[in-house]
Order: sequence, then structure tokens, then C-alpha cells
Amino acid sequence: MLDSSQNSTTTSTTKDELYLFFEALVHPLRVRILTLLHENERMTYSELLDRLGIETGKLNFHFKKLVGLIEKDSDGYYKLTPKGTFAIGAIKAVREQLGIKEEKKVKTYFGRRLIAWIIDVFLVSLVSFGSFLFFNVAYYPVLPFELNIQLPPVVYTIIALVLAPYVGWPGIDPVTRVYMLSMLWMYWTIFEGYRGQSFGKIIMGIRIIKTDGSTPQVLDSAILSLGKSILLPIDVLAGLLLKILKKGYWIRFTEAYVRVKTIRQSLNL
Repeated sequence: MLDSSQNSTTTSTTKDELYLFFEALVHPLRVRILTLLHENERMTYSELLDRLGIETGKLNFHFKKLVGLIEKDSDGYYKLTPKGTFAIGAIKAVREQLGIKEEKKVKTYFGRRLIAWIIDVFLVSLVSFGSFLFFNVAYYPVLPFELNIQLPPVVYTIIALVLAPYVGWPGIDPVTRVYMLSMLWMYWTIFEGYRGQSFGKIIMGIRIIKTDGSTPQVLDSAILSLGKSILLPIDVLAGLLLKILKKGYWIRFTEAYVRVKTIRQSLNL
């Protein structure tokens, strides 16, 4: 009798867990929460509110229904548990079986990425020229072409520093430019290979992740960095060709090759 009672209790518990698992997946908003956490790897409470466009009370209600599928880590970010990852697989399998295709508009955050790129190049150029001064080699920030407008000295210097690795300055030899481009490549490889964020991306609140939701590895970052430092014009033109051929949403060819995307990420210094 005791064994029978224990088996009955175990069966009942299993059925309850199974019911709760499927109950968590029947609401579109809960599926959306799981999908966002899968695509972005981890997100803050504020990021989820912003992306979902709902009030805190509603989000808290659905969080209770997702107990066991999501968790909060020590840094305060929400992420999927192993059961949550399994739930995503179940959702995908059902959609494939029913022939449901999701039309997703992928944001490229071009404006934020451009500003982040400018910040990064400016910082690295500043450090590069600082290292030149250490060896008693000084360059004056002058653009190799004339502008038809009068700019404040600070703005002109910033533009000259940003363009220095790509167009050079009068007196800068090719070896120096290669040195600066190599510095950019190493900078992006190291920082974006660690958490998918450079200083520019941290300031602009964006981050790169792979399309499967994982963080790019160092080799991925090295390929991406090569494209936006040394091979930037070729990378952009090849990426533009892909867009014309409608082969994806990527702006640069190396992004398509490594298969990464840009997401919003809270400022986290």
C-alpha cells in the first residue's frame, strides 16, 4: 500500500509539473518573454519592460507563470534556465510542425553603431598618437583634404583623429597607418571578444551576439574586427551587395559570415 501511495504521489507531481510547463507556453506574451531571453542571452527587468511595452504588474504576473523557466543571476539579469531553453526548442518544433513562419524585423541599430564606431576609433587614435609622443614623434592633426566649412578646432581635431587610420595625415607614412589599424583590430578583438562590447558600444547601450543568442568567441571577434578596421571599405561594399541580393539584414560581410546581430544592452560600466 505504501509503495502504491508513493507512486500515486509521484505520478500526480509529474502531471502537475507537465501541466505547469505547458501552461507557461500558452500565452503569447510569455512566449515572447522566453524568445527575447533566448535571442538576447540575458536582459534586465527594465529592458524587458521596454521591449514588451507593458506595465510592471503585468510583467510580474507572467514572471510567476514562468517560474522554473527563467531565473535572475547575481548581476540582476534575467536569463533562461535549462528548462527554459528546452521550452524554446519545444516552441520551435511545434511551429515547424504546423508550418508557422515568423516574420521578424531585425533592427540593425545603424545610428548607435556608427556613433559607437566613432567613439572607439577616436579613443584608439588618441592612444596611438600618445604612444608616438612617447617616442618623440609628433603629428599635427591636419586632414589630407580641405573642408568648405569652418569648424571649431575641437570638432576638427576629433574628425581628424577618427579619419587618421583610414585617410592618414600629411606626414604619416603607410607603416604608421598600418600600426594604427592594427591597434584598432586588437582593441575590438579583445573587448568585443569578451562580452560583445567595446567602450563605444557600452556608451551607446548596444552589444553584439551571435544569431543563436550566444556571445561571440575571440576568433569570431577577430574576423569581425578585421572587417571594420583593416578591410572596412571591402567589408561594407560586400555587405551592401548581400543586402541588394536580399541575403540577410547584415550591414557588413563579416557579420554575415560570423552570423552576429546587434541588440540593446543597458549601460553597464
